[in-house]
Amino acid sequence: MIRIYLILIVLIFPFITFGQRDTSIVNDSLGFSFFDGGFTKYGVVFGISQLSYTYLEVGIAKAKGRLACIWGSYFHGLSLSGEWRPNPDPKNIGILLTAWHSGGPPISWGINFNSYSDFTHTSLGIRPMLGLGSQNVQLVYGYNIIFINNDLVRLNKHTISLRIFFPLIVS
Repeated sequence: MIRIYLILIVLIFPFITFGQRDTSIVNDSLGFSFFDGGFTKYGVVFGISQLSYTYLEVGIAKAKGRLACIWGSYFHGLSLSGEWRPNPDPKNIGILLTAWHSGGPPISWGINFNSYSDFTHTSLGIRPMLGLGSQNVQLVYGYNIIFINNDLVRLNKHTISLRIFFPLIVS
């Protein structure tokens, strides 16, 4: 019985290892090359961040990607957005520059450079993010690291954010 398995392995092994095509020149059914080219999307991003306090986000975004593997797309983006706390006492607003990456579902990560103000104090910080996501949707945990003026009231140190990217232009 072992001889039969060995003969099958010897006969099948060369076809498995040497029978593959060069994937650097293979295109998928949508016309995207696996290692060259790709797509660029421009659109808007909406989000909500929650833990102790709720913040709403709206902004513009640019994203690039390519169909790179069987698990999905290699996708990264950059957005500039505003964030505010809808509760009017006291009002907090922020401006965010966010870079994110999805390397195949369901993993998504990114970093957010932010500045918040309550019209009395202004803070400056970063927020690393890690969570679940795909090309257009992310559910991530973020931790605000404040460098300047940590006394800003009602700012989440830990956040759970849901961000949705709506592409308007695809090229």
